[in-house]
Amino acid sequence: MAAATLTANAQWWAGGSFGLDFSNTNKARGDQNTTSFEIAPEVGYNLSDKWAVAMSVGFGTSNNSNVAGSWRDGNDAIYSPQSIDGTKLEESSNYFMINPYARYTFYKTAPVSFFVDGGIGFKFFNHEGGNQMSVGVRPGISFAATKKLSLVASTGYLGYLKNSEKAGDGSKFLIGMFNSINFAAYYNF
Repeated sequence: MAAATLTANAQWWAGGSFGLDFSNTNKARGDQNTTSFEIAPEVGYNLSDKWAVAMSVGFGTSNNSNVAGSWRDGNDAIYSPQSIDGTKLEESSNYFMINPYARYTFYKTAPVSFFVDGGIGFKFFNHEGGNQMSVGVRPGISFAATKKLSLVASTGYLGYLKNSEKAGDGSKFLIGMFNSINFAAYYNF
């Protein structure tokens, strides 16, 4: 009977996010241009007014190009010894990602809800056979535009990130409020 009640009151959502990023950095080391694209459809289930669970699965690509500067006087190189003055180095990578998470809505008023997502993320890169694992939380806001459509934004991240690749491993603890902004749209049914 409890399972029937839960299913009858179930509120599923489907949607996802789309991201496009262009950046150009001009430093003493030369120009660096980055273009990134990510699409991440997701599906979720509201367990109650406060709790939900969801799964996001996506694909992304990133293209970095560097135009090296020139050598400084002495032994201080300002770019990789693999490049020579004016050489353009390009690196491209694709990844597949899986991100299961739980959402806790801590404040709700009329069409606006404030929440925090906590989850585990996995990215599998084709470049260098690397992968990335992250564990953390991200705050966000949801706006119910209609009964069926919700617009969602989240920013910042507090958590741990671990990279593993052939060229070397690395990990870091991340804390930031505006290091990235993510926008999504959900269809509620």
